[in-house]
Amino acid sequence: MNDMWHIITTEVPTDHSETIAQIMYELGCNGCLEDKSEKEGIAKLTSYFDANLFEKTPLMDDIRNVISQQIPSSNLDMNISTSSVADWSKNWRQWFRPFEIVEDITVAPSWENFTPDEGKQVITLDPGMAFGTGLHATTMLCAKGIEKLSRTQIEPSLLDVGTGSGLLAIVARKLGLKDIMTVEIDPEAIRVAKENFSINKTDDIEVADSISMIDRSFDVVVANILLLTLIKLKEDLIRVTKPQGILILSGITHDQESSIEEAFAGSMNLRDINQLNEWSSITFEKKR
Repeated sequence: MNDMWHIITTEVPTDHSETIAQIMYELGCNGCLEDKSEKEGIAKLTSYFDANLFEKTPLMDDIRNVISQQIPSSNLDMNISTSSVADWSKNWRQWFRPFEIVEDITVAPSWENFTPDEGKQVITLDPGMAFGTGLHATTMLCAKGIEKLSRTQIEPSLLDVGTGSGLLAIVARKLGLKDIMTVEIDPEAIRVAKENFSINKTDDIEVADSISMIDRSFDVVVANILLLTLIKLKEDLIRVTKPQGILILSGITHDQESSIEEAFAGSMNLRDINQLNEWSSITFEKKR
């Protein structure tokens, strides 16, 4: 049964497709493909879950529960089937092309022979089954936030919580940060992140499998996760941020900004809010 997958097809409003795709990844999805639907304003999402790890009914219940909390007005038509899909993980590769994630740094998939222009840097990436090609708006927002801080602070230390493919940590290293750690709870993502660290000669970046294992604080903490998880991890995120340190949070939509502001207000001062498409990133500075 090693190659058996639960395949969930969902028709969603296009303005919620990115939110729901990220929810699928948060719940353990190994890949999520988006196609156009014949219906106007509707996208079709196909999500793949390892049938060895998930039972159908509890999985569907969890998905509906989280989506209803994130998008209360949603009433989605979801179907699930189970089958062997040998090549699904390769199908999305046609959409992943080299792109500039921050100024002078290009992300290129490992299966393409890409040579950067003189004076520019390249990150070679194979996301595997981990979330994090860099194409998602929340990843871009976090990368821009790290880039901005790298230009205003002298080699700050950084912790990337929910590192996925390890991309943001590698971006930070390319920007000159040396003291970098990451956190990731998914075993497959940990494997993929370590492979990407090796490919990009950043093997010294450690991956902890729980934020509770982090026993120090950092100048910059980045967490690109969904709203409910950010709030659940609030105390730990605050703990691992140095006094007057910076906390960048993303994985939230515009209408969720106030929830994050309220949750972190006691220990953090709001510093900046940035938006891209339907997504937001919020930057805090920890109080003394």
